[in-house]
Amino acid sequence: MNILEKGLEELGLTVSEEQVKAFTLFANELRKWNSKINLTSITTLEEITVKHFIDSLAVAKYINPCGNLLDIGSGGGFPSIPLKILYPDLQVISVDAVGKKINFQKHMSRVLGFRDFKAMHSRVEALSPEYDGYFQRIISRAFSDINMFASVSYRLLIENGTIIAMKGRDGRREAGAAEAELVKFNLAIKSIEEYHLPMVKDERSVITLAKM
Repeated sequence: MNILEKGLEELGLTVSEEQVKAFTLFANELRKWNSKINLTSITTLEEITVKHFIDSLAVAKYINPCGNLLDIGSGGGFPSIPLKILYPDLQVISVDAVGKKINFQKHMSRVLGFRDFKAMHSRVEALSPEYDGYFQRIISRAFSDINMFASVSYRLLIENGTIIAMKGRDGRREAGAAEAELVKFNLAIKSIEEYHLPMVKDERSVITLAKM
């Protein structure tokens, strides 16, 4: 069993042989592009597998496999591309303000043969009003503090949707500090989950927000 499969087993997830090949291709392309343009400081195959792939898939249970997802500040495509590999029917819009990172995501979408995956070079504040009340899930991994994340994303969420903030060890404290401010956006904390990232045991937390 390779590192990816072992780590995902700890999360209660399994991947097919075809999906393992997709992750391998993703890792190789990420390293190739990263040697020319700065996409990530995480460069070894083991670190990419654990700190990008497994870390991204740790939130899989919060995602509707056949729904839609907005990934804000997605960088090199995390967590959106790993989630799309895991859930091929997931409709994804991935947004980042850095053009070279979006170019890489578009390249990976072509290489992996994605359908319903759109990488956009934009700030989330500039997204068209057509996306207001559109997304079932809105996610970010270390994009900003919770209040900022909520302020730029709440208009884009459907009535029964969920905002998912991927955080480190201080997630619970940050959520507590943000709670009163979230009322301005008609949002409330739905859940706080703390866990250790498989393999390396780094502390992580997932904060979910919902409309009141």
